[in-house]
Amino acid sequence: MAKGSLSGVRKGKKGDSVYYRVAASNNKEKQGERQYTGVVTNPKTDAQVEQRMKMTPAVNFYRALKDDVLDHSFQGIKYGARSHSEFMKLAMLQPLGTLPYVTKGENQIIPAPYIISKGGMPDVGIYAQENGRWKSAINTWFTADYDFNKPFSEFVDDMLAANLMLKKGDQLTFIVICDNAGTTSTVVERLILDASKYTTGATAQEVLWSNRLDINASGFVINPYGDATAVAAGIILSRPLVAKTNGAVSWARSTSKIYVLPEYMATWQTEEKLNQAIESYKTKGANPSSDWYLNDGTLG
Repeated sequence: MAKGSLSGVRKGKKGDSVYYRVAASNNKEKQGERQYTGVVTNPKTDAQVEQRMKMTPAVNFYRALKDDVLDHSFQGIKYGARSHSEFMKLAMLQPLGTLPYVTKGENQIIPAPYIISKGGMPDVGIYAQENGRWKSAINTWFTADYDFNKPFSEFVDDMLAANLMLKKGDQLTFIVICDNAGTTSTVVERLILDASKYTTGATAQEVLWSNRLDINASGFVINPYGDATAVAAGIILSRPLVAKTNGAVSWARSTSKIYVLPEYMATWQTEEKLNQAIESYKTKGANPSSDWYLNDGTLG
């Protein structure tokens, strides 16, 4: 019931209206009125379901690659929680139609074209796979008779000569998501374009193989474990920047996305999987909107 006051301003509810006092009016009007909105007993609207469908694969992806990559891959963003927030913000902005349709409770990493790093370095990311090799902006010019038994230092010189956007000391980080009969896993390896970071006198082949890398004129292979099949991959370029004033080192990054094989993504975007995912988020159960991950919620 709405009630009056000594100031003549009504407060409370009457019918579909709620009356209140306007505290900071610019026209001396003290009385405010708005439409009453009842308590929503089932807030699981289509928009909320869509956001939760985006959240699950993003949380799983971050968790799987947090320590190796994602908690420090955004140039200018503090490592740790801030980087986590940046990844999740970018992931949640992606259209649902570009993501896998994952049911509530799924805890495997299912690859999606997420932005995995952001910065001002040249984009060297992967854009295709041909004949089992990943294609990227990096020029792998190697001729059939290229000698990978030459010292790694000479290999670095050749790489820099063929790729003017690269510099000595750059780090190339390779991320691969693999699938083995429905079980997914990740492989993260790197190549530092500086022979001093490796055993003195090591050959190019020794360095590459020790990092599970195989490179030829057709592109890269980042070898998975066992019988797993690589279904998605990305490359991040990192560069140390040394301050002229005090010699402090900061790291610049490239802006890179994960490339997912279209035929693999198609298996996660069927009408059946979409319907299953939607129903799983509408089903009553534990608290899907909890802020506590161990309570069937999502990472905060």
